[in-house]
Amino acid sequence: TVTAAVGMIDTLYEWIWWDRFWLPVNLTWADLEDRDGRVYAKASDLYVTLPYAIAFLLHPQTITLPPPCLSVGMRF
Repeated sequence: TVTAAVGMIDTLYEWIWWDRFWLPVNLTWADLEDRDGRVYAKASDLYVTLPYAIAFLLHPQTITLPPPCLSVGMRF
């Protein structure tokens, strides 16, 4: 019932984030924590791509033709 569903979700979560699935053999998730002056990319770094994706979907001409192209007369 509820405990079985929670157990299945926990198992699925562990399988999705299993380090052997995503990382090389000699690396674990603990190795990718920030320490000793090393800073690794985080999933939250991808949030910056969302505004660019929305802008591209709303105005593809302005994204695909940068200002230097427009200044030399390139048009759609």
